[in-house]
Amino acid sequence: MSACKHQYLIPNVQHSSLDPPGVRPQLTFQFKPTWLPLTRKDASAASEYEPYVTLPRILIPILGHPLRPPRMRYGWIANEDVLVELAKEFDCIVMYNDCPYFLDDGDDEDLDEEERNVTVTRVYDTSSPEQAILTARYNPDKFPHESEGRYAARLAGWDVLRTMQRVVELVGEEVPATQDRLALPGALFHNRAPSMVSVFTNYDLTSDRLPDADDLDKLARRLGVQGKPRWFLDSIHWRWHDNGQPY
Repeated sequence: MSACKHQYLIPNVQHSSLDPPGVRPQLTFQFKPTWLPLTRKDASAASEYEPYVTLPRILIPILGHPLRPPRMRYGWIANEDVLVELAKEFDCIVMYNDCPYFLDDGDDEDLDEEERNVTVTRVYDTSSPEQAILTARYNPDKFPHESEGRYAARLAGWDVLRTMQRVVELVGEEVPATQDRLALPGALFHNRAPSMVSVFTNYDLTSDRLPDADDLDKLARRLGVQGKPRWFLDSIHWRWHDNGQPY
């Protein structure tokens, strides 16, 4: 598909998290519009960037345009130690045995062979560093970049990721303007995929219900994060793509 058939007109959206209209910043390769598909081999290089305080307007999606920008998430890298303490405060800890996706090791006598295979795959899936941390409940070693709070919670048998996601949901209820879009996804950042508190994305910018500065301050204080929120690449949807034809 030729790019000349679809002129890329930047939307006139107003928000404090965006570059002022008319600003044309220098973009590194992962943020430049392109019809050429990037591959997983490019992910490591794409992860090396400085998060934007204000988003370049070229990264605002255009409704109906076939060329779609990477998903950018506005927020902070999560303070996992604070999330662990909030889980205790909210009494919302999810243990592995409480989670419907995991079955006790000793209760598989009545399972057929297919069900046993599903159970083993889910419990011992180490296909990514994040999944290894999530499922390695029997591994006593501390993982690289794993916070002390998360490490202690994992050793105690917590389903750490689902517990932290529940914490973020409950904090969102305290700050209603953030509730609909607040999430705990991964960011592609410095060759890792750290959990981040995502308040909204560049695909939400046309909404008239985005949080204001006071909402963001309340959220930051509650979640123990420092500094202004910034724009990070999503760990999964980090590439420009042809709408409806993902790579």
